Amino acid sequence: MGAVSEDAQYLAYGLSSSGSDWVTIKVMIVADKKTLPDTLSWVKFSSISWTQDGKGFFYSRYPAPKEHSELDAGTETNINLNHELYYHFLGTRQSEDILCWRDPENPKYLFSSQVTDDGKYLLLDIEEGCDPVNKLYYCDLSALPLGLGGYKDTKSMLPFIKLVDNFEASYRAVSNDDTEFTFISNKDAPKYKLIRVNIKEPGLWTDVLPESAKDVLESAYAVNGNQLLVSYLSDVKYVVQLLDLKNRDLAAPVTDRYWHSTGVPEMKIFREILVPGFDRSDFQVKTGHAWTSDYGCSDIKEEFEWLIKYSPLHNVRRPWEKPAGEACQYPPTMLLTADHDDRVVPLHSLKLLATMQYVLCTSINNSPQTNPIIARIDRKAGHGAGRPTQKMIDETADRYSFLAKMMGASWIG
Repeated sequence: MGAVSEDAQYLAYGLSSSGSDWVTIKVMIVADKKTLPDTLSWVKFSSISWTQDGKGFFYSRYPAPKEHSELDAGTETNINLNHELYYHFLGTRQSEDILCWRDPENPKYLFSSQVTDDGKYLLLDIEEGCDPVNKLYYCDLSALPLGLGGYKDTKSMLPFIKLVDNFEASYRAVSNDDTEFTFISNKDAPKYKLIRVNIKEPGLWTDVLPESAKDVLESAYAVNGNQLLVSYLSDVKYVVQLLDLKNRDLAAPVTDRYWHSTGVPEMKIFREILVPGFDRSDFQVKTGHAWTSDYGCSDIKEEFEWLIKYSPLHNVRRPWEKPAGEACQYPPTMLLTADHDDRVVPLHSLKLLATMQYVLCTSINNSPQTNPIIARIDRKAGHGAGRPTQKMIDETADRYSFLAKMMGASWIG
């Protein structure tokens, strides 16, 4: 996470401790690499977007936990609620930051923001899960009578206007020419397209770059003032094209991500290898609530009934109790997790480990289960991103050593 101010004088960046999703935002002077005193805590799932004057930036955070002084951030298992959007003025304390948006009636919503290239508008992206859909609001920063400073020491939030107020499609801003905005969207286009709207006439949307018959539109960027750099995923490779932004008859080049949307929540295939969610009956802790669009929700009776059928934790069986002639055991197993993983909390791996060891080993005398069932718990590490090289080397060495030991393989060299 990081963003440079418009004048390239400052860099706002995020630091994570022990691999946790929790981030502390700091600010550096680019010229001499001096770090300013500004320190913003309890930031998670946030963007950083500077205002064009370079006086500060927008970011998202959660309210500080009541027990935050004793909390080892990243080890807690409670769900994060009430995401909030703030504006920070450089040189001020975090307690002075302006609360720009919150929605206590929808505590699971996630907010991110983007200041348009002309500095005039602030776009607010609102999501509620992992589905590629979002609401979209905007605020005309240039129309604020006293600017952002006028919201200091007030309880008023910014006057956002609702452009899209439903979760039916995804809208990602590409560019704007005053009130005319271009978005990349999957509205009636699962392979994505470019659409345009004048925010003064929000009911009139037009296609700028139609959906390709074959390829997936991955990204689009405005460059050189009047051109678009678009990237398609085509036959497992990327194809980049430079197109005229003002041409309303752009022709798409002639991957498919259908499976992710058409295969959910039907059970087709599972590819979880590292930090998986083994307990499907109660995976909605922490950020797990955002996965219900992929897996289903165990709070709903119908979905619980099929979740429990494949939940690894609830399907540990003694294979030797099958019909005669099928004597066997679980293969050598090493579960991998980390103590500060607050994305897929380690309780998933620890509960499965305890269940397997009890059901297969300690609950009976002379158990046929002689293959080891162990766990590797990385300390001061999180979900995987940003790990130092040494930790990656250590994990790889342990994995290969376990495989070699269990297979009786010999090392060469």
